[in-house]
Amino acid sequence: MKKQLLKCIEIGKDLFMKLNKNLSVASLDKRLWDVFSLYIRLRDTNKDGYGQCITSGAWRHYTSFDCGHGIGRQHFCTKYDEKNNHCQSKRENGFEEGNKSIYSKKVDNLYGDGTWAELEQRSKGSCKKVKFYFLEKIPEYQQKIRELMKSKNFELAKNYHTRLNWK
Repeated sequence: MKKQLLKCIEIGKDLFMKLNKNLSVASLDKRLWDVFSLYIRLRDTNKDGYGQCITSGAWRHYTSFDCGHGIGRQHFCTKYDEKNNHCQSKRENGFEEGNKSIYSKKVDNLYGDGTWAELEQRSKGSCKKVKFYFLEKIPEYQQKIRELMKSKNFELAKNYHTRLNWK
């Protein structure tokens, strides 16, 4: 099944770009977020698909996590920064608004002092959403997901095949 899945989702970058060049920036942004979010949640979990919430420490399956972002997604310059995104429980991400005070400390602990300040500074910058960015990043993160799946000997839950346009 795993080999079949990997074979089905293999698509060349050029073909991907041709098939998706007519999509709007907004729809490409949504597709990238779906792929990126899954990558982050898989990155932060073990081979069984379980990981720890960055702010509460609660253990959950990747399907029960959100891709929490320390700095809000409205700030495009840091929206897809891997240091800004981690597994986070739905409660912490939604109702607790990300628990920024804890999140910022955890980011500095993980990546070194000053990382949070750097992310905050970059989030205030100006970054333009262009199609080419999304057309490059979507296949890049799809490949990263495939590599994670292979290294962890892991299969995705079936509903992700449809959501990510993988058959």
